[in-house]
Amino acid sequence: MFCKQNLYWVIVLRLPKQNRKSDYSTLVPAVQQAIQILMTMANGRDARMNLTEICKQVGIHKSKGYSILNTLQQFGFVIRDKENKTYSLGPAVLHLSNRFLIDLNIRELAQPLLHELATSTDSTAILVLLSGDHGFVVVRDEGTQDIGLTIRLGHKFPLAWGAH
Repeated sequence: MFCKQNLYWVIVLRLPKQNRKSDYSTLVPAVQQAIQILMTMANGRDARMNLTEICKQVGIHKSKGYSILNTLQQFGFVIRDKENKTYSLGPAVLHLSNRFLIDLNIRELAQPLLHELATSTDSTAILVLLSGDHGFVVVRDEGTQDIGLTIRLGHKFPLAWGAH
């Protein structure tokens, strides 16, 4: 949200989109299809999907899909419910996600965006992480204006204070 009158800006940080085109001239079809299966399952409206649904959305034959799902199951990326004959994402996905989150430096990622926003608007720009009913200032850039708002890093404030 933005509030020009109070001389500060709050931005929502978006992670960069993944480039779907490869820099390499060749892709490994089985790996590509495995990733498509995982993404299909992650984006599905239901947590569980059957083989037919998965293969139809990915555009592969059921025998190929079954083999890939079996392999993913062996490594914990997929769980198969034998009773319902459905598949869902497995706990190994959490391990990958956790590694990404550990390596993510949100301050480093946000700083150039905040600087651009602050200098282009002659305002102070802050990135706030929300926790319950409070916000915590994680990154700030005061721009180049002569008069501005200074807010400490780590400052905690109730969300109801102001127009954030």
